[in-house]
Amino acid sequence: MPKQYSRKEFYDLVWSKPITHLAKDFGLSDVAIHKICKKHNIPNPPLGYWAKKAHGKAVTQTPLPHSSKDVADTILIVEGSFLSEPDSLRSAREQARINASAPEAQPPTARHSIVERTISSLIKAKVDARGLVSSAQQGCISVAVAPPSIERVGAALDLLVAAASAQNFELAKSEKAIVFIGHETTIGFSVQETVKRVKHDLTAEELAEEERHKKKQRRDEWFSSFLFRRRFPEWDYLPTGQLAVEIEGSYSYSGSGPRKNFRDGKTQKIETMAVEIAIGLAVTAAAKKERIRADREREARWQEERRLRQEAERQKHISGRRRDELTSVLEEVEKSIRLQRLVASLRTDVAGTEHPRVAEFIKWAEAYVDRLTDRLSAGSLEDRFTLNKVFGSDDDHNFHPSRW
Repeated sequence: MPKQYSRKEFYDLVWSKPITHLAKDFGLSDVAIHKICKKHNIPNPPLGYWAKKAHGKAVTQTPLPHSSKDVADTILIVEGSFLSEPDSLRSAREQARINASAPEAQPPTARHSIVERTISSLIKAKVDARGLVSSAQQGCISVAVAPPSIERVGAALDLLVAAASAQNFELAKSEKAIVFIGHETTIGFSVQETVKRVKHDLTAEELAEEERHKKKQRRDEWFSSFLFRRRFPEWDYLPTGQLAVEIEGSYSYSGSGPRKNFRDGKTQKIETMAVEIAIGLAVTAAAKKERIRADREREARWQEERRLRQEAERQKHISGRRRDELTSVLEEVEKSIRLQRLVASLRTDVAGTEHPRVAEFIKWAEAYVDRLTDRLSAGSLEDRFTLNKVFGSDDDHNFHPSRW
């Protein structure tokens, strides 16, 4: 619940202890306290003031200036705590508390058209099995409450719209629902009344009816076994009168995150929690943007890892194809060298003798060596590499990256 101070009371607090200590008491940063002071034209102790005072030196306290028309005389402090969350959320939370330090926004004299339409829809709606009415009409806020709570819902929504406006949010219609638009995002919300489930106790009339039904069952036993059904509900649902506002989304950071649920308590009602709910909207907007930023960063990182992984696979594919081609070329070179050696040896061996078949083999082998030599020339290799798509820009021919 916000604590309310006059300018004079807050001025006295600021000059009663170092701002770092005061900030710790409120669960804020000293920067936030300085901004609140600046917003309400409250002077701060100068640098070295507390050190001089601690050593008994003379210090001068700056008087509180008179309040002007554009400076509110009432200051609201919504206390917080330092949570384990991104800096963007912490900054948004503090800025929202600074925005909320002005006097509580009063509901507008004219009710917002969306709120008006929602309340009208609730009044006309039929009560369901839980004892609730819902604003099912298109263009209405998502509300499900008992008829006696409709007036409370209207008052709470009026205050929430005003408090949200102070945080630069506007109630508007999106494609699917009524949302708050602001801070470059949209935030959905709903209002619900809790329902208590209790065992149904049969009334005297229901007991008599149940007994008549059992007698009929015994009389018509031959077919009643498959016709029997419970004649009265097993449970009763009782609206509790306790209302709750729930903000959409689930954003958790190391066990903490924006508050989503605001419920009636023993002393607090949602009508008095409009400022806290509006702060929750601001923090949720920051969390939503942080989640989008983190998701995009994670997606970009994943895509880069995927690109590097696929490039490594591609290089492996290229290297394999090049090695296969090299093996094939070297096999032909080795074949040519060995064949030339064999031909030279045979010529010496058959010199001066009649070996017609060997002579024919030598003739064929020499022609074959010529063909191999021609295949291993630069021009032939260029044509061969082009045909096989290796050692060029098409080296990755038939490369298909893995899906994962």
